Amino acid sequence: MFEILLTAVFVVLLVNVVVAFVVTARRPVTDRWLLSLLLSGTTGAALVVLLTLLLGPAASSRFPDVAVVLIGLAALTAAVRLTAARTTATTRGVRTRPAPRGGGGGA
Repeated sequence: MFEILLTAVFVVLLVNVVVAFVVTARRPVTDRWLLSLLLSGTTGAALVVLLTLLLGPAASSRFPDVAVVLIGLAALTAAVRLTAARTTATTRGVRTRPAPRGGGGGA
């Protein structure tokens, strides 16, 4: 019963990644690739962990390493993208700090 549940979760996550890639590829906006990259990193790591659980003792000891690499790449890509966006905003003179609370409209 437990294996059936793990297999169902594995299939749902796999379909999730495939649908995200298809939707991202069909959109004309090229700035949406970050979402797919983050999704593939985190969901890919979950898929690898589930695959390790499903294969049991026969699983390679490298599967957890692959999961860590996928999560690390997703986090690194997000950090680089965020830093690039802040650097670009700073060079353009755009305010990067959040607005003060309360709207700042006075009394």
